[in-house]
Amino acid sequence: MSSIKRLMIVAGLLAVGVSAANAEPRYNPRKMTCEAVQDVIRAHGAVTLRYNSTRVKNLPLYNRYVRNSYFCDTNETAVPASVPTADRDRCPVKVCEQRDFERDRRIPWLLDR
Repeated sequence: MSSIKRLMIVAGLLAVGVSAANAEPRYNPRKMTCEAVQDVIRAHGAVTLRYNSTRVKNLPLYNRYVRNSYFCDTNETAVPASVPTADRDRCPVKVCEQRDFERDRRIPWLLDR
């Protein structure tokens, strides 16, 4: 095997290892208290929470939950959301949502007239 092929294989393996190391932690909020879910999000900044739907049997639901807008893309902002936990039906958390730049540009005092 040529040295270029070896280098390509090693680079590919390193890339896979690095991306796995940077993966966000995943948790099942239904097995945690609301406080524990909020603590995990606060500690990691962003996590993936996965749980089954209460409306559709065996339908997995998941999303990325964040501490604040710093963990969102530049065109997103953190907004309130909720997830079910072991002790609460609606535990307050935040998710990233696309920013509404049109709304952000409006001048509120002009709209109040």
